[in-house]
Amino acid sequence: MRRSNLGSGSARVEKWPDSRLQWKHKTMFEYTGPFFFSTPFTAVMDLILNVADDLFLDRVWAKLVPLSAFPQAAANVSTSYVAPIAAASKWTSLVARLPHPPLTQLDPAILSTPQALSTVSAWPRDYFWRQISSLAVITIIGINVMYFAIAGFSYYFIFNHEMKKHPRFLKNQVRQEIRTSVGAFPGMLALILPWFQAEVMGYSKMYDGLDTYGWAYYIFSIPW
Repeated sequence: MRRSNLGSGSARVEKWPDSRLQWKHKTMFEYTGPFFFSTPFTAVMDLILNVADDLFLDRVWAKLVPLSAFPQAAANVSTSYVAPIAAASKWTSLVARLPHPPLTQLDPAILSTPQALSTVSAWPRDYFWRQISSLAVITIIGINVMYFAIAGFSYYFIFNHEMKKHPRFLKNQVRQEIRTSVGAFPGMLALILPWFQAEVMGYSKMYDGLDTYGWAYYIFSIPW
C-alpha cells in the first residue's frame, strides 16, 4: 500500500506496484549520523582541548587525580611548603595506584605554593592518559549535543510529519532511529579518537599560520 498526496488533506491510499516492496521512511534522526558531527573537529581538537583545560578540566583533573594522592613524591619536589597529609580516603588510595609521569617533571614554581597538593593534578596536560580521557569525554558529549540539536531541529522544522501517517512507517520508528544512532556513538568514538589523539600530540601536517611555510605551500597543498 502507498499513500499519495501526502502533503494535502485529501490523501488516498493506493496499492503498491510490487507487494513485496519493503519500504521504510527515514526521519532526520537517522539521516544525521554521528560521524558527520565528529569529523570536522579533527582539525581543531587541540584548540578545543586547550580551551577546555583552561575553563574547567584543570580543576576537574585536580579533583580526580590530585597530587595529594602521591604524598611522598609530592614532598620530594615541594621545596618551600608541604601541606599536612590527611588520612587517605578510598578514592585517593585507588588513585595512588594509577600510572603517572615522574612528578619531578612538574613545574617547581607551582609545587612550592601552599595549595599545590590540592589544586594540582598528578596528570599534567600533556600526559597521554589525561589527554585521551579528556578527548573521549569531550567527543561523546559533543556528538550527543550536536546530534540532538541538529537532528531535533530538522525533525521539528524540516521533516514532513505527514509521512508518519504512511502505512509503511514503523511503530516507534523515531525512537528506534534515535536508539540506533546513539548506540553507534561508542563505536564511532573508538574510530575517531586515535585521530584526535594523534593530532593533539602533533602527528599531523597542521600548522598555525601562513608564516610557517608561506603562501606557496598553502596554495599548492590545497589540491593535494
